Amino acid sequence: MIFIDSHTHLNDPELYSFLEEEMSYSRENNLKFILVASYDLESAKRAILISQKYPECHAAIGLHPENMQEAKEGDWDEIKSLMQDKNCVAIGETGLDYHWVKDLKEREKQKRLFIEHIELANKLHLPLTIHSRDAAQDTYQILSEHVPEQGAILHCYSYSVEMMEQFLKLPIWFGFGGTLTFKNAKLVKEVLSSCPLERVVTETDAPYLTPEPFRGKRNEPKNVIYVAKKIAEITSLPLEEVTKQIAKNIEKIFHVKLL
Repeated sequence: MIFIDSHTHLNDPELYSFLEEEMSYSRENNLKFILVASYDLESAKRAILISQKYPECHAAIGLHPENMQEAKEGDWDEIKSLMQDKNCVAIGETGLDYHWVKDLKEREKQKRLFIEHIELANKLHLPLTIHSRDAAQDTYQILSEHVPEQGAILHCYSYSVEMMEQFLKLPIWFGFGGTLTFKNAKLVKEVLSSCPLERVVTETDAPYLTPEPFRGKRNEPKNVIYVAKKIAEITSLPLEEVTKQIAKNIEKIFHVKLL
């Protein structure tokens, strides 16, 4: 069996300092595809460096909505330049985050940046990795009006089953991570139960959202195995069938050969 981490932050200082150790663990656990998602200029540079050094790692380049206020003049131009690197296989992490942002003007800025990411993804013929928090309807509206031609992953999907059914009308896949293993995660388990396995991918969002039984510790890509096992448990499918289908999904999204 092979395992997939479709959204991780090996470029985060908390993991980047232990990169060799993390990659050793990942290889021991047969991780064959790891998408390193960036969130600002420095993390984008590190994502490229990681993908150059480790063939199973690939870079997603973008500016996270939470980081747009901190970006210096010229950062966005450099980020756009990095999107054209041969090791960049996706655009993002991009999207909308309204959890802390209540000001309507700031939300409008997020929307414009999100749309620009989608347009760049379409121009470069790349998929997207999307962050969406407390912004379900605006995320759906933007994706409906600016369809990502190469598809997109809604990373760490946290909305309702009804909202998922709307997103399923678009070329969207759904990322499930450590929250799926939490005892009180009723909604995300209901969503997974209702989601076609052909539209599911596994992720960790490491170093965040550590799954059970390691909750409270630093998350690592190797922990994606616990997410895959929980998917198998919830769907009542053999783990091998689950991992094989997820690998097929990644092959379709990123045009890679894994199986």
